[in-house]
Amino acid sequence: MAAAAAKLQSLHIHYTVLESLQKLPRPKSFGAADFLAFNRQLAQLTSAGLPIERTLRLIASEMRVPQQRAIEQIAADLEKGVPIGTAFAARKGVFPPLYGMLLDAGVRSNNLPAMLLNLGRHLETMQRLRAALWRAASYPLMVMVSLALVLSFMWFYLSPQFAILTTVSTDFHLAPSPTAWVATVATDLSGAMLILTVGLLLFVFGTTLASRTRAGARMLQPILYPLPLIGPILRWNLLARWCDALYLSVDAGMDLPAALTLAGSVPDSVALREASRRLSEAVSAGRSMDDESLPSLMPPLIPAALQLAAEQNDLPAAASNLAAMYRDQAEVRLNVLPQILSPILLMFTAVSVGLALVSILLPLIMWLRTMTALTGGLR
Repeated sequence: MAAAAAKLQSLHIHYTVLESLQKLPRPKSFGAADFLAFNRQLAQLTSAGLPIERTLRLIASEMRVPQQRAIEQIAADLEKGVPIGTAFAARKGVFPPLYGMLLDAGVRSNNLPAMLLNLGRHLETMQRLRAALWRAASYPLMVMVSLALVLSFMWFYLSPQFAILTTVSTDFHLAPSPTAWVATVATDLSGAMLILTVGLLLFVFGTTLASRTRAGARMLQPILYPLPLIGPILRWNLLARWCDALYLSVDAGMDLPAALTLAGSVPDSVALREASRRLSEAVSAGRSMDDESLPSLMPPLIPAALQLAAEQNDLPAAASNLAAMYRDQAEVRLNVLPQILSPILLMFTAVSVGLALVSILLPLIMWLRTMTALTGGLR
């Protein structure tokens, strides 16, 4: 090999040697807790004044190998002058797709640590919401799974047997109408309960899986936001992020149209992005923000308060106060959610179990009456 290389060099021939590389482990995305810890460390170290490249290398030293490699590659890209949003977006298999956009927004607002803390508060609220929902729904869900199994047995095995009641009553002229009616009602009731139970379980598990992807989360927004208990928490938390991002942008010295556009890119919401665009166009055109037609997710209070604050030259304080107000409202509703949701789910479970027992016992009682009447008739 060495002799051949020397010969080629003497002839001024350039060559390339191809060698097989060891297969690298596929990067794994962060879990919710790991990503929250990573984001918190990144916010704390950058707020202390450390360069983000060094910060990433320090954090990478505590990570597992696949994630460590991805973070070190991002640090190397930043040292080469690659924009931070591009560097993180290239590793979207490890980091959420919008994380790079959020970091880029933090750099443009000249306050990256505060933007990271904003995201951290949002993630902590979402984790607490999931934990509260799981604590409230875990026992009812297990009961509903067991109920679905019982109702499936009834629907596919017992219900066909109930048809014998109608045949026996008709053959022996033993008051067929009540017996047939009870058997029919029991069959329909068990079928309806089975469909309702299975549908509820599929909705819960499908919602949980879909919320882990960006497309699924967007699809679920029109479904979850109108819900009476969970919807306000999600809406207020999203509005608090938007107002917080607007405050950081305005406080950094950005003009209001640019700050509104930047705030719309922080939360992953099509409605808020559209509302930000309309508000930005209104300000650029010299129109009043509170006269704009906005999506229903944006309450009229926000543009009215921002318009008043803009006229009084007090936008940062107004945006900060709005963010604190919606954050406090979300916290209050989140704290009382288990106390409200648990009794509701337990009552629904009790009613479901009671209806299932009725659909089982009624046909059996009518069957016993039919057999008793038949035995008496034969005597």
